[in-house]
Amino acid sequence: MSVLSAIGVSRTYRRGPEVIHAVDDVTLHLEPGVLTIIQGPSGSGKTTLLNVLAGWEPPDSGHVEWRGVERHPSTLAWTDLTVVPQRVGLLSELTVAENVTLAARIRSEPLDTGGVYSRFGLDDLEEAFPGELSAGQQQRVAIIRALIDRPAAILVDEPTSSQDEDNARLVLSEIQSLVRSGATALVASHDPIALEFADRVIRMRDGRLDET
Repeated sequence: MSVLSAIGVSRTYRRGPEVIHAVDDVTLHLEPGVLTIIQGPSGSGKTTLLNVLAGWEPPDSGHVEWRGVERHPSTLAWTDLTVVPQRVGLLSELTVAENVTLAARIRSEPLDTGGVYSRFGLDDLEEAFPGELSAGQQQRVAIIRALIDRPAAILVDEPTSSQDEDNARLVLSEIQSLVRSGATALVASHDPIALEFADRVIRMRDGRLDET
């Protein structure tokens, strides 16, 4: 059974008299143990599709399913579904460690982060604030935050946009490791390196999907 699905989802916008079909009647099933890469030109609808799957934008038609049941993604726990947007969304008043463990602290649960900062090249930065980090470091912190709870599904928008080649491979390898444990991942990326880690590649153009 699919973990997360979009069923006949459409999302339109108005730009003056023009109607933009950002997502046009898309059905997509994300299976456990599969890392899906979605590629396409800017404006093709990738981010909008991720936003609908995350529950951040409502579809005009169609719906989202969780394990075969229609459900609004906002009702899911962080251990079910996590999202890493292009704007990484770190809280500026919290340290790196506080950002990473935020969900666990909200749940009042302990969280073992042993070794994770070192793996991501963030040694000795746990007590730094986001404004003290480079864009690439901030992006890696956001990815750690998404992965640390070992969610069943993860949605990631351009995870290597601020990374050099070595760190791009590191980030994608960590997402792949989560997927190999039985999770599912949908990664929107322009980066050709991402294709090396893909189990499934989908192209998007003008709001529609074309699987290759």
